Amino acid sequence: MEKVWYYGNLARTAWLDRGIFTLPLAAGTDHYNYNHEFGFDDGSTVPPAAISANIESSQIDIGDGDQFIFMSRLIPDLTFVDSSAESPSANVTLQARNYPGGLYLQSQSKAVTRTATVPIEQWTEQVNLRLRGRAFSFKLESTATGVGWRLGSPRVDIRPDGRR
Repeated sequence: MEKVWYYGNLARTAWLDRGIFTLPLAAGTDHYNYNHEFGFDDGSTVPPAAISANIESSQIDIGDGDQFIFMSRLIPDLTFVDSSAESPSANVTLQARNYPGGLYLQSQSKAVTRTATVPIEQWTEQVNLRLRGRAFSFKLESTATGVGWRLGSPRVDIRPDGRR
């Protein structure tokens, strides 16, 4: 819909993007044809195996990274619409570092789980955490069968912080 493609590795020998078919079709090295962008699991195995899905931001800082920040809360804007899992969840990881190109020194990971679907879909309201650094990154991932998610605009409670 947004005409954006992401890269990864798939063992495919030929592709038919669109045309007479609604979804992309590809031939695998195992001599099977695969309908892509359909479902959340790898249907080439019995039972179907989960497809690992993740997205990670680049580093985010306040100002030009001149001051330290303290993060205390994350409000995920995440929906599990169309998931076939009974209780779909995804892991959210926030990582903080002090210098551009430096290692991430602190990391916290929490599970975000759908808690209700009626009358509207609900999930974890907030994730409490404690991270400190000049910059941070945000990663979302899932590795369970039947889990599909869409990321909206997550909010992170950030305030300027001083050096210790």
